[in-house]
Amino acid sequence: MSDPEENWESYSAQYASAQAGHIDQLRGRIDPIKLCFRASSLRQGIPCTVDLSRKRLCAMMGGQNCHGEIIFDDNVTWLARFRLPRTSSQPSEARAWILRNPTPEIFDWACESDPENPIGADYILMEKLDGKPLTWKKATPQQKEKVMQQLASHISQLARLEGARLDRFFPLEGSKALLESYLAMIANGEIDSCCPVDTYLVHRFRQYIVGTLSKEIPAGDKFFLKHPDDKGDHILVNDRFDIVGIIDWEWTRTVSKAEAFSSPCTMWPVAEFYTVSNKLSAEELQFAAMFQRRAGKILPTMY
Repeated sequence: MSDPEENWESYSAQYASAQAGHIDQLRGRIDPIKLCFRASSLRQGIPCTVDLSRKRLCAMMGGQNCHGEIIFDDNVTWLARFRLPRTSSQPSEARAWILRNPTPEIFDWACESDPENPIGADYILMEKLDGKPLTWKKATPQQKEKVMQQLASHISQLARLEGARLDRFFPLEGSKALLESYLAMIANGEIDSCCPVDTYLVHRFRQYIVGTLSKEIPAGDKFFLKHPDDKGDHILVNDRFDIVGIIDWEWTRTVSKAEAFSSPCTMWPVAEFYTVSNKLSAEELQFAAMFQRRAGKILPTMY
């Protein structure tokens, strides 16, 4: 693939072509008739249709998943969520654990490895939330404050879910399988062909760390849940900026208290951050004060 810094147009064209190939590969594995039959069976036989065209799947696609709308005859709409078959996707051992119960209501799910899965791919049938991804930079100060108030309340609830072991929420075997998959792809040039030696060595070091984690975690340490991708578009809001859902929890991990309750990266002053400034933004300070008011009794030594 072309170097994006040298020829952006060529790189974009190749990227779009590869993306279309991934979508077509996924579409070829999914049986839409069996998908509709399964969905209908979960709603007392109400007929439904699903559009799995490339255009429709691309319309609701992120870095790891794409979605198709299942529309029932009584105007109820579900989402069918599918894992994209990219080279950077997790190996089957990790994917089997990652399929989880996210914020939207889950009606059905199955792993591709399940012999009773007739669909042909990993899938989740889930509620379609009536909201749109939050675009932080376009929100007004009043809208941001409303979102921060709700988010502070939500995170303070997460503070109650403490775990005594890191591998309680992400089995270390899943991490090992994921790293082994990356090492194989680096070695054969599928990913990071520009500096493979450095990348390979970094992943070998990560492999070593994973192997020693369970032995080095003090018995009395507490860990807390952390959303893995809190850049803003994981929050779904309505036109009044009420939070209707927080999605994309599949890479959720448990981390230390300091990391778990740091400000979401959507509030970071990115330009200053990349100039090695560690000064908190006004939004971060505002959010910290809101969070402290709510979680102070749970985490009295947070700040």
